[in-house]
Amino acid sequence: MHNEIASLFRDTGHDDRALVTGIEQLADRRGPDIYSQALRILAGLDLPPADAEKHWEAMLNHCRKFFPSKNECHLRAALVDYFHREARILRDPRILEAHDLEEVRRASITDGLTGLYHQGYFKARLEHQFNWKKRGPRDRFAIVLLDLDHFKQYNDHCGHLAGDDALRRVAEIIRLNIRDYDVAARYGGEEFALLLFRVAPRQALLIAERIREMMEKTVFIGQELMESGNLTISAGVATYPEDAQSPRELLTQADQRLYQAKQRRNRVVPSESDRRRVDRRRVRSIVEVVPCDGGNDQSSPGVTTDLSRQGLSVDCGVSFQPGSTVQVRFRKPFWNREAATEATVRRIRRDEESGIVHLGLEFRELGDTIDALTGSRAQDRRDEGMKTTGPSPA
Repeated sequence: MHNEIASLFRDTGHDDRALVTGIEQLADRRGPDIYSQALRILAGLDLPPADAEKHWEAMLNHCRKFFPSKNECHLRAALVDYFHREARILRDPRILEAHDLEEVRRASITDGLTGLYHQGYFKARLEHQFNWKKRGPRDRFAIVLLDLDHFKQYNDHCGHLAGDDALRRVAEIIRLNIRDYDVAARYGGEEFALLLFRVAPRQALLIAERIREMMEKTVFIGQELMESGNLTISAGVATYPEDAQSPRELLTQADQRLYQAKQRRNRVVPSESDRRRVDRRRVRSIVEVVPCDGGNDQSSPGVTTDLSRQGLSVDCGVSFQPGSTVQVRFRKPFWNREAATEATVRRIRRDEESGIVHLGLEFRELGDTIDALTGSRAQDRRDEGMKTTGPSPA
């Protein structure tokens, strides 16, 4: 019932006539307690339902006496005058100003802990976005579902007060990485949701990645007590129109990708259209992996299993901490040219039988060099083949 009256004030609070009509219609369905809630919001009065209904009718008659025209309805002015002069129960007369009304509106659609929107508002905006008839064919948008990794463990080790503080800090990180007109919501518990307007799949992925990276670098109170050593976040991205044609389908796609991200933690699974752009190549060759911290410059050889502009998977005999920085060196004769780049350790899996450590590394920057490293080698092999076979005789 409280949500209904709050929604009514949110939608019609600046139109007195519509507000009065809405309150009376709601009271017809829900009973006189609606009048109690309305007067509590409008004038700070706490009246029993029966008294509230009686005073509501008297106040409306008072309003009609001062404003007989059917086109005029100055509810707040009549309310203050009636309760102060006639009923004499309003000792500190005040009118709910626009600022106060905005506070009421915000309270009805936001989460009290984080200040982000709540799930109901997020879904309503998503529904509206699909139903908006003026949307052009190029008005793409995306949703991102995010979930804190091992948050229950953090709460258990650090306490719920620290957990609440962590949720507020996550909300602030999210605000810093989206635009003013995007929608950010606390979707439930430790889960968050974003509605990003006018973005391509790649842009949505970059926004989610920025949030993930900032989370990874943020120091939360007591995080050293966790097995993973820090509090991280995972995310799934889905975009319109590439991934779905309805709100339910889009949420389902994002939720499925979030589930995939949670299997490895601290990662973002992009929309299908963006994932197809990641050119992963099965390349088995040798690289050197060198830690960038601790003053240890000893390199460890590793065998690559796949490679892309974003990163590579490598098998080696040395383990690293998740989130640590390493240098990856590409050397001749294993590669056509020599290159080096820094990378962040994203995934670690140890094969207990063989002792081999499988690392997933994300490049900080390498870009087109990957094409040169792999493409040129392929061209060299083609050239070598031509030398061996030779041209056909004339």
